[in-house]
Amino acid sequence: MIRRQKLALTSQQTRAFLQENRLESAAANAFAFRDAAGLRYALHAHRRHQLLYATSGTASLEVLDATFVLPPQRAAFIPAGTRHVTNMGSAQGISLFFDSRWCVSRRRKSECWKCHRCCVS
Repeated sequence: MIRRQKLALTSQQTRAFLQENRLESAAANAFAFRDAAGLRYALHAHRRHQLLYATSGTASLEVLDATFVLPPQRAAFIPAGTRHVTNMGSAQGISLFFDSRWCVSRRRKSECWKCHRCCVS
């Protein structure tokens, strides 16, 4: 079992953590996962979209061309397939994972949550 106290996971440990917690194999179309403070996930990607929400404390999210600071009560949208590093720092958080097919717009596809970029709001 991987400890969750101020731990920087390697790529291999991050993959093992995702598998151990069934974050890539859950049968549901959507589910939530609680992230503990102090954990840093190495570079990885998900098959599902992720909405990372900091309930308290501050987290950070790194993608290829940007770093986002996620203050309390803010969320970051991470499109499926986006390689990213998540550092929970002092944050307690909840991640919502949902099927990428749910990102459908009645308007133009490009307006659909800007599905090809991370954003914080």
